[in-house]
Amino acid sequence: MSARSGRSVRQRRAAAELKRLRELALLTGDEVAQRLGWSASKVSRVENARIRLRTDDVRLLLSLYEVTDEQRGMLISLIEGDGNKRWWDAYTDILSSDLLTLISFEAEASSELNYEPMVMPGLLQTEAYARQVIYMWQSITTIPPPELERRLEVRLTRQRVISSGDPLKLSAIIDEAVLRRQIAEPSVMQEQLHHLMDASELPNVELRILPLSGLHATAAGPIISLGIPDFGDVVYLEDFISGHLYIDDAAIIYQHARVFEQLKNASLSADESHQLIRRIADELWTPPGG
Repeated sequence: MSARSGRSVRQRRAAAELKRLRELALLTGDEVAQRLGWSASKVSRVENARIRLRTDDVRLLLSLYEVTDEQRGMLISLIEGDGNKRWWDAYTDILSSDLLTLISFEAEASSELNYEPMVMPGLLQTEAYARQVIYMWQSITTIPPPELERRLEVRLTRQRVISSGDPLKLSAIIDEAVLRRQIAEPSVMQEQLHHLMDASELPNVELRILPLSGLHATAAGPIISLGIPDFGDVVYLEDFISGHLYIDDAAIIYQHARVFEQLKNASLSADESHQLIRRIADELWTPPGG
């Protein structure tokens, strides 16, 4: 796998378990390195999922920690199961490790909280709207034009998580300004808003609009908070200039959860949001003669 593939939930879960087992064995990272003939930095990289875990390395660690057969089997299956082909592996040549990590996290998450102050949530964008967003960012990035359509494929394929057999539960808050911000032709904007209304009817999708009126708690940019079974919550912060940031610190995750809750409390109800989307679609984005 490419070095840009990102670390999956399985890899991170296994890395955290290896650290826990080392601590239970009352060994320091330096002691493990000395006994296995590794560098101390390799032990650190393994435990922080900074390198891909190899089955042979994991077996060595588990033998040193004298784990039970059950623990050994669980961890080995976790590592070997991560080698299965995933749809996003076909795009490792064009996507950053941060985005690949987000995609792999979404694939295993059971829930997602998403606040969007600038554009529609990626999981709820139409093809035409998504194309416009991706092409728009080309002007401030180094994305070669031939890659743009492949990035669009990624955006649309990501959306399967909310319509699969075991769909992700999505709670999205969109700033009202996003509904009014014209980034494409009126027909594209109207189609996008109609798509939002359709998506809000799904039993696993909750959609709220943060109105322009009033003073609200806010964030510097988009927030994605993922709830992942047997792993915990992860916050993903996106900034098109400075990059992306993953946070698994419990205190910071709690702070973002409070911000999201305050934003939700300041938002319109689901029914009111639906009505506002319809009104803006009809009044602002109906094409001439439409």
